[in-house]
Amino acid sequence: MKAEIRWIVVLTSICAVSAGLLGLVNSLTTAPIAAARAQTTLDAVQTVLPAFDRLAGPESVRTALGEADAPPMYAAFQEGKLVGVALEVSDAGGFGGEVSYMVGLLPDGKVHALRVLGHKETPGLGSKLADEKFSSQFKGLVVPAEGLKVTKDGGTIQAITGATISSRTATRSVNQAMETLRKYLQRLPAAGAQAQPTQGGSRG
Repeated sequence: MKAEIRWIVVLTSICAVSAGLLGLVNSLTTAPIAAARAQTTLDAVQTVLPAFDRLAGPESVRTALGEADAPPMYAAFQEGKLVGVALEVSDAGGFGGEVSYMVGLLPDGKVHALRVLGHKETPGLGSKLADEKFSSQFKGLVVPAEGLKVTKDGGTIQAITGATISSRTATRSVNQAMETLRKYLQRLPAAGAQAQPTQGGSRG
């Protein structure tokens, strides 16, 4: 009986120590992972926007809009003027599941740039969403009321060969981003008061 109690105590102690170590490892890795993700997002924002000297992040934009549930947007300003908006958009209709993008739009309704943030598309096919050859098609386009479409659907965007389903996630994401911009565009300049000094933008 005493031996059984001793083993129970030993096993309980081992479990407690293991749990403590796991908690410590988790606490040590959570912050760096979060920081890396934040940096990746910021890099994407800078890539899809024109040159700017001040940037208002999602929380600042929501405060300026007075809408706590507004979609995450990054408003870029140059010398006090709104020059671009970056929106993170996800589309669950990819061949391999969800595809996430950072879409850079200009106040005049044109697409400035598009960048893939994450996907599970087929290597060599849908994975080409991240290639400049595909994404560069969107630069400078005005998104019509009916939205952008791939050529197979009657639009102007050339789908990736063998990956039309994947390609459609890009057009839908850009359309969604533009719909959001149109909804909030008139009020976004107010976010300039919340914008923080920073240098960035694709300068293209």
